[in-house]
Amino acid sequence: FGDDTLLKRLSPWGAVRERNVTIQGRANQEYVIEGVEHLDYIEIFKKFTLNTLGQQESYRLDHIAHVVLGERKLSYEEHGNLHALYENDFQKFIDYNIKDVELVDRLEDKLGLIDLSLTVAYDSKVNYDDIFSQVRVWDTLIANHLMKKNICVPPRRENSKLEKYEGAYVKEPILGKHDWIVSFDINSLYPHIIIQYNISPEKILGESASNVNVNKMIDMTVPLDHLKQEGVCITPNGAKFKNDSQGFLPEMMEKMYNERVVFKQRMLKAKAEYQKTKDPKLVKEIARCHNIQWSKKIALNSAYGAVHNAADYSRVPGGSSGGSAVAVQADLCLAALGSDTGGSIRQPASFTGTIGIKPTYGRISRYGLLAYASSFDQIGPITSSIEDSALLTEIMAGKDEADATSSSTEVKSYKALLTKKYRIAYSKEALESNGLSESVRTAYVNLIQKLKQDGHTVEEKSFPYLDYMVPCYYVLTTAEASSNLSRYSGMLYGHRSSQANDIESTFKKSRSEGFGPEVKRRIMTGTFVLSADSYDAFYSKAQKVRRIIQRESNKILEEYDLFLCPTTPTVAFEIGGEHSKDPIAMYLADIFTVQAPLAGLPAISVPTEEENGLSIGMHFMSRAFAENDLFNIGEIVAKYYED
Repeated sequence: FGDDTLLKRLSPWGAVRERNVTIQGRANQEYVIEGVEHLDYIEIFKKFTLNTLGQQESYRLDHIAHVVLGERKLSYEEHGNLHALYENDFQKFIDYNIKDVELVDRLEDKLGLIDLSLTVAYDSKVNYDDIFSQVRVWDTLIANHLMKKNICVPPRRENSKLEKYEGAYVKEPILGKHDWIVSFDINSLYPHIIIQYNISPEKILGESASNVNVNKMIDMTVPLDHLKQEGVCITPNGAKFKNDSQGFLPEMMEKMYNERVVFKQRMLKAKAEYQKTKDPKLVKEIARCHNIQWSKKIALNSAYGAVHNAADYSRVPGGSSGGSAVAVQADLCLAALGSDTGGSIRQPASFTGTIGIKPTYGRISRYGLLAYASSFDQIGPITSSIEDSALLTEIMAGKDEADATSSSTEVKSYKALLTKKYRIAYSKEALESNGLSESVRTAYVNLIQKLKQDGHTVEEKSFPYLDYMVPCYYVLTTAEASSNLSRYSGMLYGHRSSQANDIESTFKKSRSEGFGPEVKRRIMTGTFVLSADSYDAFYSKAQKVRRIIQRESNKILEEYDLFLCPTTPTVAFEIGGEHSKDPIAMYLADIFTVQAPLAGLPAISVPTEEENGLSIGMHFMSRAFAENDLFNIGEIVAKYYED
């Protein structure tokens, strides 16, 4: 650079520092341009796309451009290496670098990561390179918040990790030493927990309750009445926090949450307006509001966004018990529980290659389950083996005085009878369904052939109500949901808006802020079908259709032991893909699983073949309280697909 005059012009302060560095064993000169910060686009990509695109197998530009844009870098394979390309074909070397810039430019056009990075830095008042550290972001947020309140922030203390002092660090857990591990790191705690317990450093009381632990809290054997009188909150590890006034951390988080709601609503309003007018000015407003609300979410929420399918991080795990299914799929646990209303255990089991069963309605107590649709909801296990599924079901099943809908029907232990031959009906309509992907159709036909070859009687059976089941299911479940979710009003249960100033605004604002778009959609649909003008046209007819589905399902199962169909029409679809943007397409993903809950019958999803490493589940339904037949056929089918 000669006398560095040109380089100094790049610095707003005309200051450049030179230093020698060693990279991969080679000595290099590096220039630090004061007042200019360098952000690595790949590092920004890593930080801000984990929740949408998942962990990538590679973060080379060639790979992420292929994942996001479907494009590749310019190949120079014929030259062997980049230096040879430079020496032998300089024009292609120039084209290669231009292509790189174009790819990054198109990535930014699609993802807007630089805008998001700048928004996070501006909103948090940190340097641009500090956005990669949540600790630095929160240090700055807290310091600025306290300075506005004229509260002195003590200087940072340098401490060795060998010292033991309050708030220093969390010791490494020792395997088997502790029953529970409790974290008080504000970067990993959910904001609502901090708000609920008023967790803030100036509110902590020196003494802790020695007779409190997580087990006692769960069993509700900890006397808490005196704590209310003392004005104290207590956490499951016995730590006490004064609640005479809101601590600064809960106050900050509540304020940030409310600000995020405001900008998200502005964004949605601008989007709706843009759909009507196509006004180009609204595009900037949509982007601005999106970045602000997203930056607050990043600062607020320790959750990493959507749960990913462990077989392919770009795919969904299904829902609503997708988290439970992935925990088993990824071998994080031996088994997990889910709640199934229309397929919320069986669909994720199909997508993740696990085993999921929805027991007969009433077989397992619903006590402790937050009701969505009370006449459909059932608890069931998600496991990696039939034996585990059967054992857990047996342990949980039986009469419970706390749930009037639980059944007193005898619970029999499961014993495998792999030589038993079943009479199985398979769905003609499912096989001919237009929405059934070719890979699922092929797996369905292959399983039918395997069952026949194994000596089972497998016959086609028409069930002509396939197209009526999903509409019937959604009319009834949304009606029940609108009633069940009415309790979350901000009075006794659920989020309470800080903007509310009377009873009416408490109801309206708390529910508007606390419920997401899909929940609102279902509540509004349920309220509509229960309204005086629509009750007979929708709700009453749906109840009649449900009785027909129940009657006809039982008729089939009087003649056959089991009813077979695919669990889902497709394999797991992409997160944020076209499928997930269409509510109707999402609802139709339940087309094969809603029959069992409509009829109150048990059903199981068992993994069979795969498409590009993604599991295809098959669905068996049996007579009421015949779960052992489901476990047995599940074990028989599992043998067909053993390596």
